[in-house]
Amino acid sequence: MLYVTGYQPFEFTNEQRAALRDYVLSGGTLMGDAALGSPAFAESFTNEIRRMFPQRQFDVLQVDHPVFRAFYPYSNVHYFEVEKGWQQSSQGPPQLLGMNIGTRTAVLLTPFDMTCGWDEFYAPDSSIKVPDAPRTQAIIPGDAIRMGTNIVAYVAALRQVADVEAVTREIVAPADRPRQEFVLAQLRHHGDWSPDPNSVYQWLRHLANESSLAVGFDLKHVDADEMQLAPYPFLFMTGFRDPRLSDEELEALRNHMQAGGFLFINNCSGFNEFDRHARNLVARLFPDQELQPIAEDHALMKALYTIAGVKDRVSGVARPLELEGITVRDRLVLLYSKNDMITHLKQVSDPFGNGYDAESCRQLALNVVAYALQS
Repeated sequence: MLYVTGYQPFEFTNEQRAALRDYVLSGGTLMGDAALGSPAFAESFTNEIRRMFPQRQFDVLQVDHPVFRAFYPYSNVHYFEVEKGWQQSSQGPPQLLGMNIGTRTAVLLTPFDMTCGWDEFYAPDSSIKVPDAPRTQAIIPGDAIRMGTNIVAYVAALRQVADVEAVTREIVAPADRPRQEFVLAQLRHHGDWSPDPNSVYQWLRHLANESSLAVGFDLKHVDADEMQLAPYPFLFMTGFRDPRLSDEELEALRNHMQAGGFLFINNCSGFNEFDRHARNLVARLFPDQELQPIAEDHALMKALYTIAGVKDRVSGVARPLELEGITVRDRLVLLYSKNDMITHLKQVSDPFGNGYDAESCRQLALNVVAYALQS
C-alpha cells in the first residue's frame, strides 16, 4: 500500500501519474489522507485519481463496504472540528472515498484527518501550528487507529484477489466455428458496470467447454438502446453502484425482454447497496409485478446441470439458493441473484463478499444461459 498525505493543493507529473496508474493496475493500493481535514488536499487527490482513471468512479463508499468491518465493525465514528479543538466533537457514519479495480477497492481517500490520530494526538488548531492550512474535521485518535487497522486488514485480505485481477486472461476460440455463435452481451450503465471482466471470460470458457454451444469470446458491451440490444437475446448486468438508468433506457430494456430477450442481473460481491438499487430498477422495469423466488423445481434448475443445492464460498457449507425473477407470459425474462454467482468463477474473489462457491457458481452460470436460450 502506498500512502499519500498533506494539506496543500498539489499535482503529479505525467510520469508520476503513469507510474501510479501502473502500480494500482498491478495490484497496489493507493491511500490518501487529508491532513487537518484539508479540503484542498482532498480535492487535489480526487482530481488526480480522475485524471489517471477517467472511466472509473471515485465516490463515497457504501455503508456496507467491507473496509468498515474488516477488523472492527464500524457504523459510527467521532469527529471534531480542527479549528475549534477537540471539545467541538460530533458523531456520524465513517466516510471514505474509493475506486474499484475489479472487485477490490484499489484507491482510498479519507477527507477527514486520520494521520494525527494515528500518532495518538488531536490535530492542532490554527493558533498553534500551520495557521494558513485549510482545515475541516479530524477523527479522534481511538477511532482513527481502529479505522486505520481496518484499512490495512482490508488491503491484506484482498492481496490474492489483487494479484489475480491484475492479470487479464486471454481466451481464444477456434477460427472456424461451424455453427452460429452465442455472444454474451454485457449491459453498460451509469454505475460501476464492469467490475470483474476476468470472471465473465471464465464464464464463457466454461460454456465453451461444458455445453454444445458455439461460444464467441468477443464479449460485447452494449447500452440500453433498442438498436444495440436487438442482436443479443441474452443480456448480463452487474455492478456495485446505482445503475441510474433513464426512463428511456428502461423502456428499451423492457421492450427487449417482452420481444424474447433475457436479462440476468448479478449482485457483484453481494453487497446490500447494489441489492437495493437492483430491486428499485426491477420495480421501475415492471411496476405491476414483483420479483418472485425461483422454485426448486423450476426448469432453470435442470437446464444443463441438475442443481439440488449450493454452498457458501467462505464456509463451504450448504446455504439457501436465493434467486428471484420476473415472468412474462409464462416465460422467465429477468433473473436476479442477490448473492454473487459470477466473480468466483475465477476461483478467487472478494473474501468479504457474499456469494456461492466456485462449483455452485459454475453450474448456476451455465444453467442460466442454457435456460435463457431454450425458453
